[in-house]
Amino acid sequence: MEVIGHYLAYIYLLRVPLLTWAILFILPLLALPKDAALGSLLKGIFDVGADNVWQTALSFFLVSTASLLTAATIGVTARLIVLDGEERFGAGHIPRRRETGAAGIKLMLRVIPLSVAFPLVIGASYQTLKESIPSMIPAALIGIILGIIVFYLVMTLLQDEIWAKIFPTETPYQSSITAHLRNLRVPFYERIMNYFVSMLAGVANLGRALVSSIAVISPHGYVDSRTRQLRPRHVFAVIQFVISIGFYIFLFFIKKYAPPGETTPVIPTLCLLLVLVMMLCWGLSALTFFLDRFRIPVLAPLIIWGWTVSFLPQGDNFYSSLPKDSTTTTLSPADVLSPRDGKLIILVAASGGGIQSAAWTVRVLSGLRKEFEKQGEKAAEEFDRSIRLISSVSGGSVGAMYIVDAYQSNGQLPQVGEQLDYYRPLKVAEASSLDDVAWGLVYPDFLWNLIPFWKGFYLYPFYLVNGPNLLSDRGSALENAWKRTDSLATATLSKWRPEVAKGNKPAVVFNATIVETGERLLLSTTDFGPPREPINKITPGWQDFSRLYPKKDIPIVTAARLSATFPFVTPAARIFLGDVFANQYHVVDGGYYDNYGVATLIEWLDQAMNNSSSKPSRILILQIRGSPAGLINPPKGDYGWFFQATHAFQTLENVRGTGQFSRNEVELKFLEKLCTYVYNVPCQVVSFEYYSTDRHSDQIPAPLSWHLTPYDIVLLRQEWHRLCPSPSPYPLIGRNCDKVLEFFRQ
Repeated sequence: MEVIGHYLAYIYLLRVPLLTWAILFILPLLALPKDAALGSLLKGIFDVGADNVWQTALSFFLVSTASLLTAATIGVTARLIVLDGEERFGAGHIPRRRETGAAGIKLMLRVIPLSVAFPLVIGASYQTLKESIPSMIPAALIGIILGIIVFYLVMTLLQDEIWAKIFPTETPYQSSITAHLRNLRVPFYERIMNYFVSMLAGVANLGRALVSSIAVISPHGYVDSRTRQLRPRHVFAVIQFVISIGFYIFLFFIKKYAPPGETTPVIPTLCLLLVLVMMLCWGLSALTFFLDRFRIPVLAPLIIWGWTVSFLPQGDNFYSSLPKDSTTTTLSPADVLSPRDGKLIILVAASGGGIQSAAWTVRVLSGLRKEFEKQGEKAAEEFDRSIRLISSVSGGSVGAMYIVDAYQSNGQLPQVGEQLDYYRPLKVAEASSLDDVAWGLVYPDFLWNLIPFWKGFYLYPFYLVNGPNLLSDRGSALENAWKRTDSLATATLSKWRPEVAKGNKPAVVFNATIVETGERLLLSTTDFGPPREPINKITPGWQDFSRLYPKKDIPIVTAARLSATFPFVTPAARIFLGDVFANQYHVVDGGYYDNYGVATLIEWLDQAMNNSSSKPSRILILQIRGSPAGLINPPKGDYGWFFQATHAFQTLENVRGTGQFSRNEVELKFLEKLCTYVYNVPCQVVSFEYYSTDRHSDQIPAPLSWHLTPYDIVLLRQEWHRLCPSPSPYPLIGRNCDKVLEFFRQ
């Protein structure tokens, strides 16, 4: 029993490396199987393929290297705890190899941590290569082999080279990297490597000095009792930590200066997340090693630190704003409808749901455009100009952004042609942005959460608390990734207004939600009228950005990002008006209030029809839903005390979906009657809902991240052909597209 107690004590002391190992080991199981619990969220991170073999090889090289370095971190930190635990914590003695003659604990500390790299690399290979062309398999193998070779060189030659720089009086390792380069007679690369190794050794010396200063406070487990020096294994750990930092910085600069575009990410998301896990493992393991001697749980200082810095406004997240152009004029919904007096109009409601909703929104609208091109140039032009409003939410807002941005100065969309899949707005909407979110989480967010008081400081121009770094986080990284066209790089809500007024662009409303009030926040290229007078100070249900901040304008990508603030993926943010201490509303995803955009569409149409003498001849409402709505889940057999403790959260989540859908359907029924009996204008609703099943007729979950795998794109293409087959087996009645075409023929 005493031996069992010893091992249980070490399990507790090893909680950080063990938990890191366990999370990474089961991560592929949570993401990749068909019915994986977190498949919708995590499957995309294992897709590391690229458009060409060289980039595929680079992706697998980075993932393999990051996996092995993370495994090494787990092994090194666990080794320190096990070998020094008896002295540091008073834990029981664990027999060493020299005592038992068996392979012992040291072998386990090498084999078990390295085993975590295999499921990660195999998972990435499985997810990527099952949907790739066969020629990518050799590229993946090359990348994996190179990653293993580089890891071996880092753990042997590079480690020994740095050790020789730190302890020059010891016999240098004769097979060092610089020695090999010297033998190859390449002096230029020898000098570069020597400088690089010297730099790493200098940083490692600083780290060694820092650990030594900590050891002065509490030397047990750090210092050899005979030599009074820091134990060699701690120096080894410092060197390995410096190498990890070097890899972390290397990835930072690669991604920082990579241009945005619809091509495959330079650094796979999985690689970035592994680097974050590696840094957390180093930091938390170091804390536990120091604090466990004093029986202080590691969560205590973390909670105290988090609570303390939460009082610093610099630790908040902000979104950028611009001064509104003084020439900007008001543009009401009635003004938008007036050019279509006596003509039909289309109003679009694009639902939320991540990148799938973005891609589905663009595919539906560009696919309809292609159908009208078949009817002739005039029919296509009429379709383009008939779209007067897109009310969008979350992922639908990103799709709306790209389709409205594609409108040309003549008020028309570019010609789709024969190949819908290569249509420029569709390609940019389908492009992955998940790695940009990961980069923002791993770098600016990670850094500013550690030292938020530095976030507002800037040297040139000098700022003490209100510097530009306040706007640097994973939200702004996502915005930068969406600037995939030259026009979106400078577009703002106000700059789109003149084109909307001329009829050259449809109006667009990006629906978001205000955290503090629960109201809709309408980020629009038109002005809404004053809210209805509240009764007993009850909120009217929405706020208009242009009324809330009459002197401010925001970029289009910012408006789309605020509308698509998916929980935890992107942060709730408040507007930055130059003063970090000013209290402002926080903005989150529009799906909290209305995931379909219908409520705002009806509000906009009601204002347009009640304040205009000109009326359209007919109104077509296009509902674009990126995932099935109104599905009823069967009973799951949940019971017991755990169900009783958690059913409230399950009910809230399910009611949000079914409640919004049922309200949405009721509103549309009333809208059809309102059009007929009040506006005297015929109104029709046509829905394009994505619903894809596998060969067993089971629904395929929609990806909830900002990444589409090649198979996801194939499913989107197949679903469009299902709704709008070409040619139609039942003309004018068999396709959703035919319903739209027939509406124009009436």
